[in-house]
Amino acid sequence: MNDKISDIRIYDILSVVKTRIKEGTVASNKCRDSSAFAYKTAGKTIYRQDGRASVLSDPSHLVFLPKGSSYFYTVVESGDCILFELDFGDCIPFDEITSFPIRNSADILACAEKAERFWTYKKQGYRNKCMSYIFNILSNVNRNGGYVNSSKYEIIKPSIRYIEEHLEDPDIDTEFLSRLSGISIPYFRKLFCEIYKMPVAKYIESVRIGKARELLKNDYGSVGEVAECVGYRNIYHFSKAFKKVTGVSPTEFSRG
Repeated sequence: MNDKISDIRIYDILSVVKTRIKEGTVASNKCRDSSAFAYKTAGKTIYRQDGRASVLSDPSHLVFLPKGSSYFYTVVESGDCILFELDFGDCIPFDEITSFPIRNSADILACAEKAERFWTYKKQGYRNKCMSYIFNILSNVNRNGGYVNSSKYEIIKPSIRYIEEHLEDPDIDTEFLSRLSGISIPYFRKLFCEIYKMPVAKYIESVRIGKARELLKNDYGSVGEVAECVGYRNIYHFSKAFKKVTGVSPTEFSRG
C-alpha cells in the first residue's frame, strides 16, 4: 500500500451518498469531478482505468477514486455503495484508482452507514460526526492493508467524543485529552497517531477548518464569529490556519 495513506489531509466533505446500481450494469465516468472513497456494503463492482489491472470493490475492499480520473466499471453483483466525495485540495493522495483490503468489514460498515445517515439528515454536528467517521475508516488502513485493533480506539474514545462535541473549545490540547482517556500523554499520542495516522493537533485543525469552510459558504456570520465557533481565540490565528490548509484567507474564500 502507498505510504501516503498516513499523510492524507481532508479539507472538506462534499457529500456522503448511498447508491445502488443494477447487476450487469457497465458504465463509465470521464474526468471525475472530485476524489472519493467508495465502500461497497454488499455485492461486487470491478473498476478499469486506462488499461490498468482491474480494481475490486466489495465489502472486503475500500476503493479510492481520484479526481480527474476516467474509468469504466462493471457491477458484477448488485449491492449498496456508500460514496464519500472529499476535497483534498491540490494534494490528491493517490493518482490512480486504488483498492485497500479490509479485515474487519463490520467496523467499516458501521462507520460508513452512520456517516451516511448523519449526512442525509443533517442533524446538529453532522459534519464533525461525518469527518470523524471518515477518519475512523481511514485510520484502520495500515501499510500492509491490515486493521488497527479496535480496542485501541476504545481507549481514546472519550477524547474523540469530546472533540466531536466541543470543537469550539479553544483549550483542547493533548494533556487535557489524555486525562479524559485516563492515560499518559506519550501513550495517548502514540495511540492517536497509530489510529488516525496524524498528530492530534493536525486532526483537530482538519476538522475545524472543514467546519469553517461550511460555515463561510453558508454565510453563518463574520469571520470572527466563525473563528470563535470552531475554536479559535482570535481572527489572526484562525486566518493563518485557514490559509495554510486552503491556500486562501477566510475572507477570500467567503467572497469566492
